[in-house]
Amino acid sequence: MEDELAQRNIYDNEIFFEGYKKIRDNKINANNLFEIPALFSMLPDLKNKRVLDVRWIWRTL
Repeated sequence: MEDELAQRNIYDNEIFFEGYKKIRDNKINANNLFEIPALFSMLPDLKNKRVLDVRWIWRTL
């Protein structure tokens, strides 16, 4: 099943990923300008809190 998922993951395509990486490496990109500020505006105050990154856990299951 893992091989099947990897074949469907566009980020595993080297040509696509290189183009995507160039866009993301640019400081002026949609993620930095819109997505991250929108996400952080929805979060409560996290000062002195611990945060669990569930993406890492999901990938290891």
